[in-house]
Amino acid sequence: MSINNVEISDLSLSLQDMLGSDYIGKVCSAKAFVLNEKIEKMLEIAREKVEFYPKSFQKRVDNLIDYIGKKVCKGIIKSPDGAGTKAFNEVTKKDMAPLTGIGFIRIGEDGKVYLTSKSEHYHASLGHRFPGFKLLEKANEIGITNITHNNYRGYITRLLEEELIRISNYASTKKNKLLQLDRVINLQTGSLAAEAALKLMLSRFYKSLDDLPKTLYEGKIPVFIVLGNDLGGLEANYHGTNILS
Repeated sequence: MSINNVEISDLSLSLQDMLGSDYIGKVCSAKAFVLNEKIEKMLEIAREKVEFYPKSFQKRVDNLIDYIGKKVCKGIIKSPDGAGTKAFNEVTKKDMAPLTGIGFIRIGEDGKVYLTSKSEHYHASLGHRFPGFKLLEKANEIGITNITHNNYRGYITRLLEEELIRISNYASTKKNKLLQLDRVINLQTGSLAAEAALKLMLSRFYKSLDDLPKTLYEGKIPVFIVLGNDLGGLEANYHGTNILS
């Protein structure tokens, strides 16, 4: 099995390409002050382009396809069970847990090669060892901090919010107007997103604080329709990890 005939274009960008020279200059200037260093080296790092999917990476992933399902190295003989619940442990697949991986190829704890045919979780959508993540290392080198949560979320987060809105509304035309989005709420996981959506809807009916103005539907009872299975239960509705959702 081979996909050598498929050509995938590479993309190369630097931090400055993505974030602009003004922001990058201010970040480097701030770090230079904090560590009493020269700014030139940091600016050089910020301008270095990183390949997102280089040809060598593509070729290696392609060459490994023929090994899918085969054992290529010694597996772990004694692997910890973890401390999950009985039900969770029963569905845990230790043999398939990654020793390492590249792109959509994963080497499991049993030493076999597996194909990552779906995201498996949100952080796998770009594959294992995504080369573009080198930009994160460079961001750390020049002083960009990842502690930018809540009501002082960082420049990059706010820039991405605006970009999401721009892309989402791009397809709208005068003849075919789609719903225009105007805001983004940053949340970490699907469970939190479901929880936040419920709280947003409940806020139309109930006041969360006594000193808030009257709600839009005060006095009415909210009714939620959720995805269910053919038997009328909730088995088809995954996002119930937290209590409310």
